[in-house]
Amino acid sequence: MLFRSPEAYTLDISTTILITYSSRQGLQYAMEGLGQLVYQKNGSLVLKAGQLRDQPKINWRGVHMFTGPTSWAFHKKMFDYVLLPLKMNKTVIQCEQAKWKTAPAVHNSISIGLNDLKNEFTYLRAKQVEPIPLIQSLGHMEWFFKPKENRKLAINPSYPYTLNVFKPEAVLAIHKIWDEALQLLKPTTIHAGFDEIGMIGFNWPREKEIELFQIGRAHV
Repeated sequence: MLFRSPEAYTLDISTTILITYSSRQGLQYAMEGLGQLVYQKNGSLVLKAGQLRDQPKINWRGVHMFTGPTSWAFHKKMFDYVLLPLKMNKTVIQCEQAKWKTAPAVHNSISIGLNDLKNEFTYLRAKQVEPIPLIQSLGHMEWFFKPKENRKLAINPSYPYTLNVFKPEAVLAIHKIWDEALQLLKPTTIHAGFDEIGMIGFNWPREKEIELFQIGRAHV
């Protein structure tokens, strides 16, 4: 078989099992596929003879997962029993409320520890899944404004939701978190959010949303 994708594999099952692949991803998916073909019959495990040729039609197969103090253990079970058998290869991990050393004021009851976060990223890479950190960095910033001392950095401090990137102090604060995240997690792709800029408490003219987005994008 000519592999058009490094994730492709073949299984030839008779009295022996022949697995053909061209990459670690292909081998992992082959093992997942083989496991899915096994079934129980009369108290024994059975594997029917046959051939399987498998390769993805979609290159980006991902899920979005939230973090918390016990999320790493839950995520691992989800991957081991559900997501890896489904051959997911991308995961967006929403982690802005982690216990960042550079932003201790944002720590709260749903913060994930940095060791758990790093361990999850390491585990996912070992399983051929690209982990992508998501840290909301412009709109959707209610997490950042929970500490009252940060609310002065909002577009509307009386209803804080959007970061005022016209203020250098605001840009510096979010940069510190991203710098720590990049150093700890070493991602190849990041997700900076930037949605819901004018959704809640936005008391500026609507055309300012575009300007804020452009400024924010320039600082990423």
